[in-house]
Formats: sequence, structure tokens, C-alpha cells
Amino acid sequence: MTAVGRWSIVYLIGALPVALALWDRALLAWLLVGSAVCAFAGWRLYRLAPSIRTVVLLAFAVRLLAFAAPPSLSDDGYRYLWDGYVQASGVSPFAFTPEQASDLGPSELLERMNSPTFFSVYPPVLQAAFALSAVWSSDWRVAWYAWKLVCLGGEFLTAWLLIRLVGGGGALMYLLHPVSWIEAVGQAHSEALLVPALLGAVWLLRRTHTATLAGIGIAVAALVKLYPLILLPLFARTWRAWAISIGTLLFLSAAYLSPETILNGLESVRLFGAYLEFNGGPYIVLKAALWEWIPTLGPHASRVLLALFAAGALVIGYGYRTQPVRATFWIVALYFACSATVHPWYGLGLLALVPIMRPIPVWMPAWSLLSLTTYSRYVWGDELYWWGISITWIGALIVAALSAWLRRVPRSSG
Repeated sequence: MTAVGRWSIVYLIGALPVALALWDRALLAWLLVGSAVCAFAGWRLYRLAPSIRTVVLLAFAVRLLAFAAPPSLSDDGYRYLWDGYVQASGVSPFAFTPEQASDLGPSELLERMNSPTFFSVYPPVLQAAFALSAVWSSDWRVAWYAWKLVCLGGEFLTAWLLIRLVGGGGALMYLLHPVSWIEAVGQAHSEALLVPALLGAVWLLRRTHTATLAGIGIAVAALVKLYPLILLPLFARTWRAWAISIGTLLFLSAAYLSPETILNGLESVRLFGAYLEFNGGPYIVLKAALWEWIPTLGPHASRVLLALFAAGALVIGYGYRTQPVRATFWIVALYFACSATVHPWYGLGLLALVPIMRPIPVWMPAWSLLSLTTYSRYVWGDELYWWGISITWIGALIVAALSAWLRRVPRSSG
């Protein structure tokens, strides 16, 4: 058996306890150990440069292992399906909170979802995908797997785009990173649709005759998750590109646009921003420092970080104005560094950009892997969760520092 074959088997052995742990969050230790094994085996495979066929087969084998899992590490999936059922009833998901329209969807979803008193914050492209999943069955368990098929389709498109952009070796960095298939398929997070939209923008930008259309990818990404809107100036470089991008936004949003939709959506975004905090390492440090040294600014830590992000994004955008992909990576990285809530799956867009970057920002795959430790909050309580936050952010900083140091050390020619 070849070395590629041996390490592929090791990878699958690591994936098995991860897939089992996705059925029960109490098995988090299995998930962490299995993910570490997968990450190491994936690194070895990257060094061995396997064929594109091997990478794709292995990547989708583990995604099929994760496909059967229920929502376990996150309850977002219940809200996805609720919004879908509300639309299947002919009602806008932005018109009422779940508690105000409790008869429009299965009661089990209402009982299990988070924030039933908030209006939906999910943009139109996602809403259309939720509706498509809900019409498959009145049984939410069946609809869950219909939604997972949509996510799996997004991962197929991601694989195709990465192979076109960086080849099989580069694609492996995302496709075989355990967080990619745990979150995009195992827990079916909406980033499964964000990633191909973002990569599609990069692919269109790099093709001379389609560069004007790159803003379409960003527009679609922004209608999956709102934050890619800040990237539009990097990809829409001409008036024609702006017109195409804005036209795409309006066309895909038309079915949901109304003053009520906009106001209710913005209200929920404000509430989520005000009340939710998870794994925001820099935010936690700044908030504690402000309360200690400048108490009047303590309650406004998020606003201070927002101002820092705005200034930093302008500097990055200007400094890398001729390198939109590099600017995209660092602006999004800064955005999450300045956020109060950074769940493990939030990093999938950045993780997909890693293979395109030079030099490779190895701290990002490390951050993604270490962020899985923050799930300890749901299993082992807050004390270990704080350790998880520390491990995630300090670990990524250590990897970044070591990587920068190694690049500066001259290599021996002998």
C-alpha cells in the first residue's frame, strides 16, 4: 500500500469517532481527538501531494459519514427549517417572530430553536434554500436532510472551484480540514452556501473576460451572510460592475423586500449584536481592559472594536487595492477578530481562502481546529469553555508567530 493510501486510512479512522460524536454532544472528547487525528493525517497527505481523485473521494467520503447527523452542536438548524415552513405557509419569515406565529411550523422546532422572540436574520438567498427544504416534507426530520442535500451541493461546488483555482493539493487544505465537513455538512451551517459564492467571486475575478461579473459572487455571498457586503468595493471596480452587483442584490431580494422586512431584520441584527457573545477572544480582552482602566467605555467595547475595524478595513483595502483576494482575507479576518461572537463555523469562508494566499496563513487552519474546544461550554460548563477560548486565540497567535519566524530563518543549502 502506498503512503497516500495509508494516511487516507488514518484519516478515515479519525473521522469515524467524529461522525459518531455528531450524534451526541456528550461525546465531545471523541470529536476533539478524532479531529486532531484527521488534521494530522490531512497535513501528511498534503505533503504527499495525492491525486485530485483521491482528495475528492476522501473529502466526500467523510461528508457522507457526517451527513446522517442531527443538529447536535448547534440549534441553528431548527431556525433554518422554521423559516422554511413559515414560507411554505405563504408568510414572510420576516413578518413575525416564531412566538408570534407559533402555528406556522412544527411545535418541536419552536421548542428547540434559539431566540424564538427575534425576527429572522437570515438573508433572502438562504431563505429561498430554507423554503426549498421545507416543501419536501411536513416532517421536519425529512426536511433537515433535504437542507443537508443543499449544503452538500454547496460543498460539491466549493470542491470544483478550489480545484480550478489551486489544484487538488490546495483544495485539500479546505476539503480535508475536519471543521469544513463537521460544520458545513455535519451541522449543515449556512456557510456551506457562503463559501462557493465567495470562491465564485474570486474565480470570476481571475478570468479576464468575466472580471466585471465578480461582484455577482459577492452579492450572492451577502445574501447568504450579510458581512460580505463590505467586500463589494474590492470586486466591483467599474460602474458597470457596480450596476451588475446591485442589480443582482435587488433581483434576488425582490420577493422579500418591504419596509417591514428591512426594519424587522435590522432590529434582530441589532439585538443579536447586543446580546450574543461567544468565543470573541479580542472582544473579551478589550471589554475587561476597558472596565478596568476606562470604566466609562466598558459597556461600549463592541463600538470601540467596530471603529477599529472600520479604520483597519480602510487601511487594508487601500494597501492591497491591487490585490483584492488578499485584501478580502485580511478584512474578513479583522472583522472576526473584532466580533463578540465567533462560532467555529464562522471561519469557513476564511478557511476556503487559505490555499489561495501566499504565504499560506497557517494560523487560520489552526484557529479553526482549536475553535472546536469552545463547544466545551455545552458539555463541560463555562470553566472549560474559557480555557477553550484561550486555547483557540493564543494557540493561533503562537502558530502565526512560529510561522513568521520560520519564514525568516534562512534555509541551509546543504
